[in-house]
Amino acid sequence: MKRETNSHISLFGVPIPSAQLMDKLAHKFHSKTYTYGGRPFGVGILVGFFDGELPHLYELNPAGELFEYNVAQTHPGLLARPSRAVRQDLLREPPRRAAQS
Repeated sequence: MKRETNSHISLFGVPIPSAQLMDKLAHKFHSKTYTYGGRPFGVGILVGFFDGELPHLYELNPAGELFEYNVAQTHPGLLARPSRAVRQDLLREPPRRAAQS
């Protein structure tokens, strides 16, 4: 992957897009499944990229199938606070509403 990224930077002057790099890696994984004499990779990988705007999460299984997942943050300050404060916040009971008549 390092060779691919360096080659792309030297040719185009910009880093390789994550989707293009993962597509090349998926092709390499898939080619091992149908060529004679080569054994397929026996491990899948989970790869995360951040391109400056959005995070990207890819899963690549041993057969060469590539899946891209949408990444989202579920709680706005979850990573900025210590784990004890987050745990206390999540375990706290919601406020009870007054009965309406």
